[in-house]
Amino acid sequence: MLNLTTRMQLHYPNRSHYGATCPPPTFQPGSLVCKVDAAWDTNSGRCGIVGIFTGEAVRPLPTVAESFIHVSSALMTEAIAVHRV
Repeated sequence: MLNLTTRMQLHYPNRSHYGATCPPPTFQPGSLVCKVDAAWDTNSGRCGIVGIFTGEAVRPLPTVAESFIHVSSALMTEAIAVHRV
């Protein structure tokens, strides 16, 4: 069985960035960073979002995790995640 990178290279031979790695971004000391992710189920229209804060904050910030129903698309799910967190 072929791994995902090999399958993508076979399916899209003109794209050389599959499997490429790059280091994560670096942030200035004292920065507050929010990492957001979302997932959407096409069959049910349900989605889940999460936001995790790292870095320096004036007060403790909670991790945000929520679920929603009747979401129309993956793009809408990502928009909800960015808006809510």
